[in-house]
Amino acid sequence: MKYSIIVGYKDIDIQRVDYFIKCLNNQTFKDFEIIFVDYFSKIENKQKLKELFEKFNLNIKLVSLPSANKIWSRAHCLNIGADNSINEYLIFTDIDILFEVDFFSKINQKLSFTENSVFYYKCRYLDKNFDYDSLINPNPNYDYINKKAYKISTKVEKGLSIIPNKLFKEINGFDELYRIWGFEDLDLFQRLENLNNCKITNLSENEFMTYHKWHPPSKKDKYLPVDWINFMRQYMYENKKNIIRNRIYSEFYNSNIESKFSFIDINLKSNSPSSVYFQLLNIFRVNKTGFLKIHFKLSRSKFVLLLDKFGIKHVNSSIQYYYESFFYFIFNNEKNWINYEFFFNDDTIELIVKL
Repeated sequence: MKYSIIVGYKDIDIQRVDYFIKCLNNQTFKDFEIIFVDYFSKIENKQKLKELFEKFNLNIKLVSLPSANKIWSRAHCLNIGADNSINEYLIFTDIDILFEVDFFSKINQKLSFTENSVFYYKCRYLDKNFDYDSLINPNPNYDYINKKAYKISTKVEKGLSIIPNKLFKEINGFDELYRIWGFEDLDLFQRLENLNNCKITNLSENEFMTYHKWHPPSKKDKYLPVDWINFMRQYMYENKKNIIRNRIYSEFYNSNIESKFSFIDINLKSNSPSSVYFQLLNIFRVNKTGFLKIHFKLSRSKFVLLLDKFGIKHVNSSIQYYYESFFYFIFNNEKNWINYEFFFNDDTIELIVKL
């Protein structure tokens, strides 16, 4: 087997997954595996999807992360999928992408004559009222379907891609700083362009046809801290020459983390943001590497004041959401990007730090 199709989701509508699998089941070339990464979905959703997968005679591999209230990270999700592939090519896609019946047959022919080539493919967007059953019929009328599309993705969008596994591993996969929405694909291609042995090609949407199924708008804007998009854009620009990037999120959730890193349990008893701030600074000065696990108590308003002392600007009313689950922030400490993860339980805050 040569190809791994990798797709992630979190608490997805089962009908969207059903169309996706039926479309792959109709392919004229099926020598591929499908790696589904279930990203911390609720337990009841996991069981429904597992039952759906069992209905199809396809090579399906399900990687299921335990149910938890975690913010979506496409970068982390797809890295998990890639880690579970031993095949030559990784085909990254989205759960709402529907392929023409010969798509993978054409891809197989194309890749038979290339080496160290990376491809990205565009999609046509279809609206809410489109008859999607016509796309999973044995003989779709693509001329008619193409006329029904209301837009085509641009060359800037590179979330749909085909990458040699060895090149993906050479640059350490997606940078997991990118969370909630955006930039992980642009960052990845920016780094691939800097590899001397890599050629990037845009596949013609008229020769390699894919379609984006309509779905209700996501609520990502509700969870975006102020200026987060600008922050990720700045991070990508500042690190464009840094080809090999971090996998910090994977490290956080690695089951063997306690055997790889030293945890330091520290209780910060003060309720004063200033006092907590200086205690944290002292901890960071003494401990230069590894993971720190710190517990302290602060009200939400005092926690916001603490972030302000660190110069954290990516906070707004969405802190209400994060306070219910957890909150990420990253700040630039003398150009060394440090990752923090906050977990909230009532008025107790647990901070895990990778230094």
